[in-house]
Amino acid sequence: MTSSGVRVEARQCDVGDFADLMNFHDHVSESFSPIRGIIHAAGILDDGTFENQTWEKYETVFHSKVKGSWNLHMLSLRLKYPLEHFVLFSSTAATLAAMGQSNYSSGNYFLDELAHYRNALGLPATTINWGQWAQVGMAANIVFPLFKPMSINQGIAALENIMKSHKTQVLAYEADLGAVKNFLKSTKGLLAEFEKLDTGESGIDGDEFWSDFDSAPDSDAKYQIIRGFLKKLLRTILKIGKHDEIKDDENFQEMGVDSLMMVEMKNGIQASIGKRVKISINSVKDCKTVAELSKRLVNLITQSEDFAPLTPDALLQLALEDGKLPHAVKVDVSLRHSLCPLSNICTVLVTGGTGNLGPYVVRELLRRTHIKKIICVMRKHPYMAISQRFRFLYEKKNLLSEIEIEKIEFVEGDVTEKNLGMEDSTYALLCGEVDAIFNCAVIMEMHTTYKTDCAARSINVIGTKNVLEFAVEQKLKYVYQSSSIIAEAKLGEDGTFSQNWPFIEDISLIPNSAYATSKFISDCLVAQAVARGVPAKLFRFPHMSGDSVTGGNVQMDSFVMIRFLSYLNFKHMPIQKIPISILPVDKCAQFSMELFFKEETGFEVFNVYNPHLGSVQIIYHVIYCQVIDD
Repeated sequence: MTSSGVRVEARQCDVGDFADLMNFHDHVSESFSPIRGIIHAAGILDDGTFENQTWEKYETVFHSKVKGSWNLHMLSLRLKYPLEHFVLFSSTAATLAAMGQSNYSSGNYFLDELAHYRNALGLPATTINWGQWAQVGMAANIVFPLFKPMSINQGIAALENIMKSHKTQVLAYEADLGAVKNFLKSTKGLLAEFEKLDTGESGIDGDEFWSDFDSAPDSDAKYQIIRGFLKKLLRTILKIGKHDEIKDDENFQEMGVDSLMMVEMKNGIQASIGKRVKISINSVKDCKTVAELSKRLVNLITQSEDFAPLTPDALLQLALEDGKLPHAVKVDVSLRHSLCPLSNICTVLVTGGTGNLGPYVVRELLRRTHIKKIICVMRKHPYMAISQRFRFLYEKKNLLSEIEIEKIEFVEGDVTEKNLGMEDSTYALLCGEVDAIFNCAVIMEMHTTYKTDCAARSINVIGTKNVLEFAVEQKLKYVYQSSSIIAEAKLGEDGTFSQNWPFIEDISLIPNSAYATSKFISDCLVAQAVARGVPAKLFRFPHMSGDSVTGGNVQMDSFVMIRFLSYLNFKHMPIQKIPISILPVDKCAQFSMELFFKEETGFEVFNVYNPHLGSVQIIYHVIYCQVIDD
């Protein structure tokens, strides 16, 4: 490693002592580049049969395994930059058990659970249940029945493969299958199936997939190849026969695919076709059927002319279709009389309450004495209860202590689905209870174009339609709609961004970014709703990042922030003076809330941005050139 230019240094540190670990971190921060990866391989043995085990023996082993791993986890939350990998060296003792090692097995089991916990929080983590290494490690040069020791080269190759797989937990050991079959007669059938899978007879060959995909003559053929690939993968996950029918439009949940299986399917897709493309769970999580997922994967994989951006005419046609407000969104005289004064709003429903703007909107709402109840609509999470996820995210933003959580009710739902993804009875109850809706649900897709299968269309456009339908169900409700300044392409006579309602025919003035286009269309939907009598106020924000009080909540995954941080990192700045149109998230929430609850402000558009940045024409040029260039 040193010969290739890598700087390697050894420093003594007790990871089980958090103070010692922080001192080590401070030294590293001063002398090295930022920490981007952690591999925790520390461990110690203190064996004893169960009757001879003592708590002191447990503490000896737990010091490095339990305290050490947790301290490293807590340290990772304080790092300035997110980690690329967090690897824990566990043991087969945690999965297969080991005589006289109850403390060691427990300590390693904690590592496994910590990896899954981090994964549930959206943090990188991989735990490896290592088998025996031949020349190094605690079990070197020891003979274990049914196991074959791994060489150092095998172990390093396994580590590389596992880290590239992005799997949360992997059991890595060399088994003597012949000895296992002789020793455990009952495993013969299972091992025969395993050996068959291992030969590739029913496995998925990534090279074969790419060969077929690249040779496909058109988009329909590529779709059919991915469709067949997904069905093969599903049969493996669901353990069903090759002749069992899997319908293209059957919902995954109806097939019996639970949340864990969805993660397994995503990992299977990545492992098989990840050779040339990165598939994230966020990019496919709204796909509910084989047909939807096949179309999405074709869109993600292909960058050819077959999948070029829509022509201006095709984009206009799609925008006209998507920009039609449902006929159900209308306000008659009786419905209008059901609207309460703004100062009497008691119960509100919030979408996107765990995103960027949403938490600060929730905080501002709870600061108003007339707000008695907030209903947070949240998507189901595969590993965490929605209330637990809410608490974690708010604590991460240092907001949990500032809100009265007893005033918040959590409801499982999805803005992209009918009835906001709620049970019919729950939806009907909330339609009569809620006084106002704060729609902060959004997904940013800056680097893809607007199409029928993009996620921005589902959440930003279809989600807005569903929110507006909810606003007129049973009684009339106020609507707070968050948008973006990027959805406005016109300048007023005073040289500032126009605050007029948009017209769908002006779609050609918006850069064909999925995010910008979807927000423009959703603005048009709100404009029609207001024209029909829905009391909605729309707020267009610039890039929102940071907290004006704590300095936290910086959106490190934002392309704007990454661009300017890279300028600072490389100590280079553009020659052109660029006004950075960024506002702290807490101020955006505060300003928009004050405007929303003012009775004298109309149901109209409000542009919330820094007026002291100089020429708006330059801001306009920078915003649109960035989207087009990127």
